[in-house]
Amino acid sequence: MADPNPADDIVSVFVTCGSREAAEHIATTLVEERLAACVNVLPGVTSVYRWQGELTKDAEVALLAKCRASQAAVVSERVIELHAYDVPCVVVHPLVGGSPTFLDWVRSQTDAPVDAGGDAGGEALPAADAEPSADIPGEERPVPSSDDAGGDLPGDASERHNEDEPAL
Repeated sequence: MADPNPADDIVSVFVTCGSREAAEHIATTLVEERLAACVNVLPGVTSVYRWQGELTKDAEVALLAKCRASQAAVVSERVIELHAYDVPCVVVHPLVGGSPTFLDWVRSQTDAPVDAGGDAGGEALPAADAEPSADIPGEERPVPSSDDAGGDLPGDASERHNEDEPAL
């Protein structure tokens, strides 16, 4: 029988943001709240997608967060709370391997999942119904119209912008 995947409890979460400031704010919050051990901020991303029937191309900044698989839903929810887009790209990728010392470090830097006795094994995590933080300066939340929900929403090209907002 094959050994179990030593990385099956760790995931990476891919996110795109409209500015470096927004990306760094989300990255810092995830690490400060011990939801992610490390978040890489990757500038220079170009996203191409269809929005409101138009082909769109925008400059963005990507994030790659490493966290516990058991906390992936909480990480995703927190990113959505902090994010300026109405439909942010937040995609969780499972890991199939990695440096054992790095994976152990990720485990040591993130809060353990809540066990049956209610012990989270670390600092309290923000409540799912906590108030979202203030909007990030320099980013406007897009306001989609009712016809935005049609078939134009590709699965991973989730960066939606208001028509009145200039492209980056």
